[in-house]
Amino acid sequence: MSYLLLLITLFSCKSYFEETQEELEIRCMPVLENIVRIQNHRDIARKDFDLTLLDYTSGRISEETWQNERSVWLERESQLAGDVNQLYIYSYETKCLE
Repeated sequence: MSYLLLLITLFSCKSYFEETQEELEIRCMPVLENIVRIQNHRDIARKDFDLTLLDYTSGRISEETWQNERSVWLERESQLAGDVNQLYIYSYETKCLE
């Protein structure tokens, strides 16, 4: 019985290590696409926030508006950074990234 379990484990591991490039791409592409999508979203949000910062430093928006915009951006950035971090962890754990 224990030999059967060992054989099943070995064959499972063997098939995992013999994954073709196509299988790897099919398995990993969705998570990698999500990483790129989130990073692009973060970049757009950062550029938008840079404009808000420029408006604030040049006196075109009030302190209250600045604080509100800053708070919204920080909360969203924190959420997106956490989401993409989890995807990176998953990608390394599943050998999509090495």
